[in-house]
Amino acid sequence: MRVSHFKARTSTVVCFALASVLLSSGQTSQPSDAESLVSLRERADHGAADAQLALGKIYLAGKTAPKDVKEAAVWFRKAADQGNAEAQENLARLYYSGNGVPQDLSEAVRWLRMSADQGYAHAQVVLGLLYDEGSGVPKDLSAAARWFRTAADHGDAQAQFCLGNFYFYGKGLPKDLSEAARWWRKSADQGYAQAQEELGLMYQDGEGMPADFNEAARLFRKAADQDNATAQVNLGKLYFQGKGVPQDYGEAVRWYRKSGDQGNWAAQLDLGSIYERGAPGVPEDTSEAARWYRKAADQGNAEAQRRLGRLYFKGDGVPKDASEAARWYRKAADQGNAEAQVSLGLQYNRGEGVAKDFAEAARWYRKSADQGNANAELLLGMLYSGGQGVTWDLSEAIRWKRMAADQGLPLAQQELGYVYSVGQGVPRDNVLAYMWTTLASHGMDIGSSRNELAAKMTPQEIADGERLAGEWKPSGK
Repeated sequence: MRVSHFKARTSTVVCFALASVLLSSGQTSQPSDAESLVSLRERADHGAADAQLALGKIYLAGKTAPKDVKEAAVWFRKAADQGNAEAQENLARLYYSGNGVPQDLSEAVRWLRMSADQGYAHAQVVLGLLYDEGSGVPKDLSAAARWFRTAADHGDAQAQFCLGNFYFYGKGLPKDLSEAARWWRKSADQGYAQAQEELGLMYQDGEGMPADFNEAARLFRKAADQDNATAQVNLGKLYFQGKGVPQDYGEAVRWYRKSGDQGNWAAQLDLGSIYERGAPGVPEDTSEAARWYRKAADQGNAEAQRRLGRLYFKGDGVPKDASEAARWYRKAADQGNAEAQVSLGLQYNRGEGVAKDFAEAARWYRKSADQGNANAELLLGMLYSGGQGVTWDLSEAIRWKRMAADQGLPLAQQELGYVYSVGQGVPRDNVLAYMWTTLASHGMDIGSSRNELAAKMTPQEIADGERLAGEWKPSGK
């Protein structure tokens, strides 16, 4: 049984998304409940910046007082005007999101810079991310890297994570896997889940260090225990493969399910694959497979859409419905999934679930064939042979069939053997016919075809055909 193993890596997405997340949600600590609201107000009215900051947090959170973001902005500004770095960062967040104040990215950046210049690490991280994205400031990866390093050198785990990203992908800094690992390790050691997951992938894949599946599993587990969905699917893969942990399909499914329940499409796709085929300790359940494929398909994953279409076409785990199959195949095909394109082409070719339309079949076969799909190449060649949906053209038919045969597709090799044996679009050539038929016999039952050819050939011709078959190598190898 095979399961698709998507290498889940999310650092680019996670790091780029951090700015909007950090600026739209409170990352700073909440005020203590030890001091009453009345006492805080009294001190704040007398100019105590710490009390003004605390009041801003209270009104922003809406826990011990009614939520009032405008009032929060007032108190953050009072503290910020006194140079309180945390208040400046909080005020910047409100300007960034337009919450309680008019949205103003320039004003957000101004307050962030004031906070960052005082050494407030959280502001430095967000400022780095804004330079990375070019949001409110010109895009400047070098400036982003400088802010990340400033905060990272002061021990900020998020900054260490993002600095590791820059080294890993060569963004704003020279690509350096050792430096990436060093910064991710600093962040991971502070319990930062994304860094644990990324460092785990480096150990899993031997990137910048010797592969170590035990260490990969240890790091994935740390992140997975924090509900990091990507780490959960990666840990599930290790249990499925028995790398770094004992092979345990049930445990793999457990971690895939935790990740899939959080909406991770890679886990959902793998769960569907496991349930579709079954595994030791995991009974085959195509209804459950369809359920997980649909979750990933509804997120727009093309491979899940294709697999769901296949289940509808076969009536496996879902009611047999060729029209529904075509609908899902089309969703995947429109995203460039070559297998879905050939499947949709076949439905048009046969008139299953859609109106029979050879021209439409040819269109989808060509899209798939242009991506190198051997089945599509053969099917497109067959349409040219019969002039169905395309202008009859034996030379074009042979060209596509040969491309499929050169990839090692037995049906295409058998077809080429036939056209050489009868001289259909090519000069009749028993030696080439014997070569292609011999190659086809390695991958499928060809019946008596080769013996019938041999009966018409001399011993030397047979030897030449055998030699050519022995020398043949698939295209690209």
